[in-house]
Amino acid sequence: MGQIAQLLKKLKRVKKLNTLKKAVILTPYQPETNEEKFHRHYAKTETCWNWSGTLDRYGYGKFRIGNKTYKAHRYSYQQHYGDFDESLHVLHHCDHPRCVNPHHLFLGTNRDNVADRTTKKRHGKTSKHLTTNEKAAIVATVEQGQSLQSVAHQFQVHISTIRRVLKRTVKPI
Repeated sequence: MGQIAQLLKKLKRVKKLNTLKKAVILTPYQPETNEEKFHRHYAKTETCWNWSGTLDRYGYGKFRIGNKTYKAHRYSYQQHYGDFDESLHVLHHCDHPRCVNPHHLFLGTNRDNVADRTTKKRHGKTSKHLTTNEKAAIVATVEQGQSLQSVAHQFQVHISTIRRVLKRTVKPI
């Protein structure tokens, strides 16, 4: 009786396997649409839709379709409101570069972008605006072994500003 039960189990497994093979063969490949791909890369919070895909060096989301890369917030605006003049900027009411919530986005010229940045006090210091003492403190902090990213965060400047300060103040031996 034990051998018959084992044979029946094997037969059931073979039938299941054949059923699965048929299901796989009969199910055609459905490529993901651009919209599905886009919606898979952000997480909704109470306010913002934060991009969880690739980011550019300024913290804005990047989204690739074929061989072309789009900024995620520009793609979101275009999908929800339609085509717009490519020379215009897509600005954020919420001031979060990762946000792709279309209700937080609006169009503006370069002048509007600069005015928005200034009004929200987002125009960071550049190496020209740092004092001599701040530059010396940056060099000392980096020499203590802190990462450039953490030093940039500490001094509230972009990492490229830290590199520029180091390049101009540290003399090669």
